[in-house]
Amino acid sequence: MRPAILLIALLLGAAAVVAADPARKLAQTVAPSIVHGKDSARVGWYVSIGWLVDGDWGSICGGMLISQTHVLTATHCVFNPNANVAFKPADIKAAIGMRRLTDKPDVDFDLATVTNIIVHPRYLPGPGSRYVGRGYDIAILELDPKTVSGKNELVALPTYVPKPRNPVPAGTRLQLIGLGDLGNDTAAPVLQRTELVLERLETCNEAYANWPDVDNFFEAPMICAGAPRTNKFTDACPGDSGGPLYAPRTAGRPYDTVIGLVSFGDDCDVLYNRTRFGPPGAYTNVAQLRPWVDANLACLAQGQACPWGGTCLDDPANGCATCQPGIDGDPTACATCTVSGYVVDKDDHSRQYGQCRRKDCRDVVERCTTCASRRPLQCAACKWGYKVANNQCIPKTCLDYDRGCQQCDLVNPLMCTACKRNHVLDRATGQCVRVHQG
Repeated sequence: MRPAILLIALLLGAAAVVAADPARKLAQTVAPSIVHGKDSARVGWYVSIGWLVDGDWGSICGGMLISQTHVLTATHCVFNPNANVAFKPADIKAAIGMRRLTDKPDVDFDLATVTNIIVHPRYLPGPGSRYVGRGYDIAILELDPKTVSGKNELVALPTYVPKPRNPVPAGTRLQLIGLGDLGNDTAAPVLQRTELVLERLETCNEAYANWPDVDNFFEAPMICAGAPRTNKFTDACPGDSGGPLYAPRTAGRPYDTVIGLVSFGDDCDVLYNRTRFGPPGAYTNVAQLRPWVDANLACLAQGQACPWGGTCLDDPANGCATCQPGIDGDPTACATCTVSGYVVDKDDHSRQYGQCRRKDCRDVVERCTTCASRRPLQCAACKWGYKVANNQCIPKTCLDYDRGCQQCDLVNPLMCTACKRNHVLDRATGQCVRVHQG
């Protein structure tokens, strides 16, 4: 899977590109689809986001219909990082229920006009793929009700599940659908489908451990899903960005339920050529961000524009006196608090981020994430890769990961230099291997 953010470079000049080239050529350039998938039946709630030029549809991303006039997708699909703003709604359209590139608008599917784009305020723009790896890659598109039938099928939103839990158990088989290229520079004429397996959060962290600027999956609103053993070379590609990873309907659950949004991952060309396996694809965790979705749908229902999700003063429970400044900050986050002894939570992975809370261990112990229940100034748990020692968070060493290790290297404390009895040192990995007596 090519890094999803490669799509942005072409989107920045979208207006000029669309005016000069056929939309289908654009689709083939920036929108590879599911690799080694299968043709899918029509999915009424699936949305292809793109342009219609001279009768040709150019798909850039996927999405899903969560109400008759609202589409859920990824922020990086509709965001201009250079200007730090979302694209103009007039630049894109939403094809609801499209299955084939040859389908006819308003006959086979609704071709809806976008009137408003809402991106998550904690989505961090920047060069390269740095901001997708922080999570919060989620956006809502509001549609002109005059351009939709109002009778389209909807996908269900998941129940709110906070980290550090997966939205559904690891090992759950999920479906992924997308419309674009097949991975060999040939546009898929039909919506593609494949099956993926939700991975443990530990597996996600291990898979992306060496990727710069990818946050801890235990904290950031991200999950990952990999290929099943029966189809090891299947995955999503950039044209599937923003599209749904979902749990199919069952007898006890009458609706398809979205679990994740395609966000980022490895190069899908190596999967198409069966060269090697990449890490499991990374997805925005919709269950963790369900409160944000609900709040914005309610805001829109009241006729408010809320392009950045409102401000911190919209919720008196935040305890805010003032909000962070506009575009350069996060207007949904507090800048100052109304009550003495309270501070603004600045941990951008905390559920209380941007809200005023009583001063505790996180303000006196660097890298602390959890305070002791009866001693709020005492640290009980640290960020990933650190441990508590004398009310401080210190880096973990090889002794914390390798039970057979007796001594760590002074230069690289994650490498072992001496092992315990009945263990030998593997110098290539710096780990101790148990010797079995026989």
